[in-house]
Amino acid sequence: MEPEYFYKVAFVIAAMYITYKLFMSREKFYALNRATILLSVASSFFIPLIKLPFFRKEVFVDSDASVMNVLPAEMIDETENQLSFSDIIPIVFAVGVVLFFIKYLVTTLAIIGKVTCSNKILLRKGIKLIISESIKTPVSWVRYIFMNSRDYQENSREVLTHEMAHIRHCHSFDLIFMDLACCLQWFNPAIWLFRKELRAVHEYQADYDVIASGFDVKNYQILLIKKAAGRKWSSVTSSLNHSNLKKRITMMSCKTSSRLAFLKILMPVAVSALLTLKFAESNAQTVVVTSSKDNHFNLEIQNDEQKPLVMIDGKKGSFESVQPSNVKSIRVLRDQPAKDEYGEMGANGVVEISTKDVDITVEESAAEETEKSGNMTVVEPSNSFLVIVDGEEGSYESVNSSDIKNISILKGQSAIDAYGEKAANGVVIVTTKKHKKSGTKKTKIIVKQNNPDSVTFTPEEKPEFPGGDIALRKFIAENVKYPEGLKDFDGTACVKIIVDKNGKVTNPSILKSSGNELADKEALRVIGMLPDFIPGKKDGQPADVPISIPIKFAAN
Repeated sequence: MEPEYFYKVAFVIAAMYITYKLFMSREKFYALNRATILLSVASSFFIPLIKLPFFRKEVFVDSDASVMNVLPAEMIDETENQLSFSDIIPIVFAVGVVLFFIKYLVTTLAIIGKVTCSNKILLRKGIKLIISESIKTPVSWVRYIFMNSRDYQENSREVLTHEMAHIRHCHSFDLIFMDLACCLQWFNPAIWLFRKELRAVHEYQADYDVIASGFDVKNYQILLIKKAAGRKWSSVTSSLNHSNLKKRITMMSCKTSSRLAFLKILMPVAVSALLTLKFAESNAQTVVVTSSKDNHFNLEIQNDEQKPLVMIDGKKGSFESVQPSNVKSIRVLRDQPAKDEYGEMGANGVVEISTKDVDITVEESAAEETEKSGNMTVVEPSNSFLVIVDGEEGSYESVNSSDIKNISILKGQSAIDAYGEKAANGVVIVTTKKHKKSGTKKTKIIVKQNNPDSVTFTPEEKPEFPGGDIALRKFIAENVKYPEGLKDFDGTACVKIIVDKNGKVTNPSILKSSGNELADKEALRVIGMLPDFIPGKKDGQPADVPISIPIKFAAN
C-alpha cells in the first residue's frame, strides 16, 4: 500500500488514543479498557479503507479523439531514474518496519531458546514453570512462567498467582498483536503510548486477581516495591515489576468505577464513527470519461488505494491537472493488461491521457525549378509567439519553408530572459539553411504544451501504414494468433521497428514485453509480415524513422 494509507492509520490511532486517555484510562473496567485499546488499534487499520455508497463525487471529461494505436517509439518507455523525496519516504518507512520486526523477532527467539534449553516444572492446566538464576524478576510468556529460585522459595504463591492471571487472560497474545502493530506504525508515538496503556491494564487485571484470591494487599504492595528493579524481555512478556508502580498501587486502593462511568465507552465509539464518515467521504469518487466517437469509460474510484494510475503524456499525473478541452486521446487499461505494461503500479487500472499538441504546419506551394516564396500556415495558442529568424526579429511569412534547417521553442522565463517582455508568450527561433531547394514540402513541428521551457525540434513526419491506423489494426487482428500453450493470459507487447526511407520495416525488437515469451515471439512474427509503409521524413526528405506498435493478446 502507499504511504498515504499509513499516514491515515497514524491519524486514527492518535485520535483514538487521545479519546481513551481522556475518558477511560482512570476507570477500573479492566476488561473493557483492554478490549477498547485492542479494538481501537485494530479498527485504525480498517477505518481508512471503509467506503460508503451514499458518498460520491463526479468528474466529467469529454474527448473528441480516439485511442492512440501507433505511438512514437520515444513515448513508450521514458521512465526517469531520478530519486525524488516522495520516493525516499517509502524506503525509510520500509527500513523502519524491517528493523523493528527484526528486533521483535530476536527477542522472541531468545525466549524460545530459553524455553527449549531449560528444565520445566509442570503446574496446573498445562502451565510450565522455568527456574533460572538469570531471571531477575518473574515474567510470563504464552504458557510459561520464568522466575529465579529465591522468588520461588520466598514468594511463590503471590508471584505464581500474578503470572497465572496473565496467562489465563491471554495477555501474551495481546502483546504479540500490539508489537506487530508497532512495527507497522513505528514512526507514530500514539501507538507506543497505546502499548504502554495496554501493559498497564494487564498489570491492573493481574493485580486484581491476586487481591481477589485472598492475599493481603499491604504485603503484596511491598512485594511489588521489592521487585521494582531489574527486567528482562520486558518488550514481549508480562512482568511483575511493570513500570508505573505508583499508579498500580493507587488503583488497588481505588473504589470500583460507577455504572454511570460505563457510559464513557460511548466516546471511543463516537470518535470511530466520525472518523469512518470522514474517510468514507473522501474515498468514493466516480470519474466518467466520454468521447464523441462512442468510446465510453466509467471508472469508479472508491478510495485512495484503488485509484487507477494516471499517465499524462507519458508521465504520472492526476485527473485534476488536465483541462478537458486539452485532451487529445484517452486509453484505458484494466486488470492484467495494465499490470503487464506498468507492473504493480497498474494493479488498479491505468488511464493514459494524451494532451493536444500545438501544431505549426508549414506548407509550400509547388515550384518548378526557381525559388518561390512559401505559403506558411500557423496553428498556435491564442497568444502569438515572437519569431526570430537567423538572429533577427521576423515573421513566418518571411521564411521559405524549404530554407528551414531547424526550429527552437523558448517558453516561460527562459524566453523572457533571452528576449525581454515581448517574448512573454514564447519565442520561435528559426534557423535557415545556407542553400535553397525547390519543390513541394510539408513540415510539421509538434510542440507539447507541457514541455520544458526550452526544447529544440527537427522537422519530422511519421511513417504511415497504407490505409492508415484502421488498416494497420485490421491487418494485425487478421494475422495475430493466440499462442498455443497459453491459458488465461492477457498482455500487450510493444514492438519497436524502424521504417526506412524506402518504407521497409526493419530491426523489429521488443520494446516492452507482454510478460510471456510466446506472446512476444508471436508479436515479432506478425510485425515481420507487415507490408511497406509510406516512409517518414526528416527535413522534408525520406528518412529512417522509429515507431512502436502495441499488440494486445487477450484470452477468449
